[in-house]
Amino acid sequence: MRTSVTQLVKELDRKLKAVIEDKDSREVLFTVELMLTVFQSIAPERRAREAWSIIPGYEDGVLPATDLTWVRRIRFLFPHLRNRRGWYELLEQYVLIDKDYRCFDIDQSGTYRSVEPSVVKERIRVYQQIVDNPIPKQDRSLPIAQKGEFSFYYFPEKNLRYGKIPDTEIPQPQLFPDYRPKSRVSVADDAEWLAIAKEMDQRLGDGQRWQRAVQYLRLEPVQQDGQSLIYDGCQHIAGGLGAGKSTFMVMETYRLVTRKGMKIGYIENSVEQAYQRQTELHKLGLKASVVTGPSGRQEHLKRYMTARKNQVEAFDEWQDEGFEALRDLSGVCFIHALAGIESPEPFYPCERLKQEKQRKLCPYAELCGIHAPLRRMQEADVWIVTTASLLYTRLPLALDPHSRLLFEAMYDLLDVIFIDEADKVQQDFDQAFVSEVDLMGAEHHLFEQMTAVSQSHLARNYGHIGHSLVAQWQFHLDHANTYIHKLFRLLNQSKPLDRFLRNGIFHPYRLLHDVTAHLLPPTTIKEESKVYHWLKKHIEDPYDQSPLTSQTNRLSSPTLTQNQREEILKEIIANLDGQHPLPEEQALIYDKLEFLLFLARIDYSLRQVINHYPQVSTLVGFDQEREPVFNRIDTEIKAVLKDSMTGMMLGYRYLVTDGQPLGRFKLVEYQGIGRLLLQDWSMIYEQSDNKAGPAVVLLSGTSYAPGSAHFHVSVPVSWILKREEIAPKVDLIVHPVYDELQGGTPISISGIPPGDQREAQLRKMVKCLLPDIEDELHYWREHWPKPRRVLTVTNSYADARIVGQALEHDPQWRGRFKVLSRNDAEEDFYFAKALIEEFSISEADMLIVPLMAVGRGYNILMPDTGESLFGSVFFLTRPYPVPGDFHYLIQLLHAQLPHFIRTIKKKGYQYERAIQELRRLSIAALENMVKKPDFWDLLSKEEKEVLAWYTMVMMWQMVGRLLRKGTPARVFLCDYKFHPISPFEDGSPHRAQKTLLEIWAEIIKKNRNDSAFVTLYHPWSDAILNTFEQEVRP
Repeated sequence: MRTSVTQLVKELDRKLKAVIEDKDSREVLFTVELMLTVFQSIAPERRAREAWSIIPGYEDGVLPATDLTWVRRIRFLFPHLRNRRGWYELLEQYVLIDKDYRCFDIDQSGTYRSVEPSVVKERIRVYQQIVDNPIPKQDRSLPIAQKGEFSFYYFPEKNLRYGKIPDTEIPQPQLFPDYRPKSRVSVADDAEWLAIAKEMDQRLGDGQRWQRAVQYLRLEPVQQDGQSLIYDGCQHIAGGLGAGKSTFMVMETYRLVTRKGMKIGYIENSVEQAYQRQTELHKLGLKASVVTGPSGRQEHLKRYMTARKNQVEAFDEWQDEGFEALRDLSGVCFIHALAGIESPEPFYPCERLKQEKQRKLCPYAELCGIHAPLRRMQEADVWIVTTASLLYTRLPLALDPHSRLLFEAMYDLLDVIFIDEADKVQQDFDQAFVSEVDLMGAEHHLFEQMTAVSQSHLARNYGHIGHSLVAQWQFHLDHANTYIHKLFRLLNQSKPLDRFLRNGIFHPYRLLHDVTAHLLPPTTIKEESKVYHWLKKHIEDPYDQSPLTSQTNRLSSPTLTQNQREEILKEIIANLDGQHPLPEEQALIYDKLEFLLFLARIDYSLRQVINHYPQVSTLVGFDQEREPVFNRIDTEIKAVLKDSMTGMMLGYRYLVTDGQPLGRFKLVEYQGIGRLLLQDWSMIYEQSDNKAGPAVVLLSGTSYAPGSAHFHVSVPVSWILKREEIAPKVDLIVHPVYDELQGGTPISISGIPPGDQREAQLRKMVKCLLPDIEDELHYWREHWPKPRRVLTVTNSYADARIVGQALEHDPQWRGRFKVLSRNDAEEDFYFAKALIEEFSISEADMLIVPLMAVGRGYNILMPDTGESLFGSVFFLTRPYPVPGDFHYLIQLLHAQLPHFIRTIKKKGYQYERAIQELRRLSIAALENMVKKPDFWDLLSKEEKEVLAWYTMVMMWQMVGRLLRKGTPARVFLCDYKFHPISPFEDGSPHRAQKTLLEIWAEIIKKNRNDSAFVTLYHPWSDAILNTFEQEVRP
């Protein structure tokens, strides 16, 4: 964490206090003057009202200045000033301060100029000194608890716990350094790789594995300029599936550590894969530490032991060297033991002990099992993390007085960071800033915690309420709470509304389009109507002075009768020039309209509560152990994270459990563009802190996907990793299944929502496919030295379960198949995901899996040959995103950022107008995504191409599980929606719309001369084109 403004201007504050007694006024003065000092350095001709536009993080096309060092530093001090409303309010308060005391004069037009104040005249010089240097990290060190009594607040039980530290000598841990200078070296050449591989094989003593692996490995530049790869900046290496990306990373890690003394980082896609990597590196003699974060420790431990339960025969074998990860996952907390907590929740009071009313650190950091992985990182050659631990785990104060996030610590202390499956990590970064938390209706929901925090600190301290920001925050918290209860009452009274909303994501703009459509004739252009205009204005500010605001106030009355309610809603519709609903539709439309009006107030208030929480927390001094657990972006991250393209946007999910009368609300918050944080990581603190960052190496088999909003990483591919071997062969077969009982109707699954109809279609499809699956098993017995097995792929775990239940009732298949499960399920036909790479020990002929579960990172092999165990894969369902999936939509939006920036540049907009235009374009784009039906036939050509990329990449990842060591694969597309055609009378195919298969073929033809594309998608692209020629050509 960085030093606060309050600390930086402490001496100025002491001097100003003599003439400006009000603390709030002094805070306003320092904030505005620091902001204007920086803004004046880059935009002296602009208006003061625009200064907030330097904070959201957008520079290209927004801030034309060339030197933005001061700007990047001030973002650490005021990350909350990302919207104009908060800045405007500060300016209004600033001009009320006596003009003689101010450093800036601001006229009514907003023009500002520097003036010499009558008091504390050195302020501007101090402000400039503050941003002339990196904003220092805050030293948060605390005294260490000593022998004797202690207490701490145990949040899971909401009570105080007590214990006693015995009188014994306790060793103290070593602290992490502040920074390590970076080493810049080139990648190894072929000769050095061979020498390294030979040394690695000698260490392992098990033949020539690494020498064979490197024999055909080649790293080639995209531009044939004779240069070698230098570990500096962000490097993007494209390598096809099975090209040897893991081989490259491990060999280079071994070389960089043993030859160059460098420290390396890895980002892995799962905790299981992180521990597999650790084991691999340990066998090579490298010290590697995995950090997963403490919250999921017990679940990770269970999965780790489940995945390896077949590798041990006796309990004491768990102590063997190959299971060293157990020491990281099964650590215990000394303080829990001393306080008598026998079944602890994952809450650790490491920095929350109290002795003599003073906050202190736990004295057992050097011995603690909880901190063991972080402690070992100090000596480790390699740090291995997941995206979650990278963005949310801090170094404990006992090891680092700055308590840095791993994201920043890795920047400071590592030389090279390898990111395998970079496109998946990019998605994880995007999703990390689209958070979801229980809002109300569940235990420990956000409002319960917010209210508890507020009452414990504000109810008996009226001095805090006198602060304008705190009073405003409390007002919005109370109002949001009130209107959430009104929504619950409305849902309880309206079952049609409950059915309309349940289990889907919605937000005010989505409901805006739905309500507007109900209140207008079908031919009306909604966006041009008074209904749309005024309801949208109400969403933007539901507390303005419009008639709709007063009408909403009347609707909010707790004593309102049903007749009075209907009269107010009729009045609203009439005032908006809306079309009155038909009698049979009236009740639901009234409910939707009222719900939208109330939701607009909740949404507005929640944005104020969340946005100002960090400042209010600092002002009031909320105890961190009692703080609400919702995903507030860390200030350190927020300062370098580009703000959400729409500005702060909230979504909501109403989840209902079967058998329960009411559900619970979840809050979905869109906070920033995570993918750019990843792409800028190598230099993200370079200008603000004068520190060079690590080289970041992005690798993936699908991270180059021009046209894909979800998988394409926009860092240019500069290197291509190839394996000079004969490529495996893929046969792609369009294999629709027909329901003979329905006159030969083709069976399709895609587009059918969960329910009885989807279940029936799945059961019919799998029953019809069983002879074909038997044929495939026979094919591999005849055409391969050892029998290969069959994968059956669905879109979800729920669909996989339905297929498994259908097979369980077939005596010919009972015992011959397994269904993948998330956990170690008890049913006989389930197979735990943690054991997936050991499926060869099962006698089952077929495994049924969800597409997203094993598409990446899992090698399911024959144990003796290392070849892919599965030979054929049946895709039962055309992959399709869940309608309204907020994460999917946000990634679509992020892909449009370069286009929006070009539009803004073309219009010549800068500063505030540029940010406002970006938000306008983004909200409009998101509205368009939400209101447009998801049906394939209704998508535009561009939308179909984006969706085709999405499915093509996901399916290629799955097919890649069948191609290890060059083994061939047979792929069957069973859902009729993959390629729905019906013949003309002459037998030629008729297609009203281009099918998914045809769009795939167009993508491949468009990119056939692109070397990176050919490297990544061959032989999948060949298979698609061959099938296209057979199926599509008349």
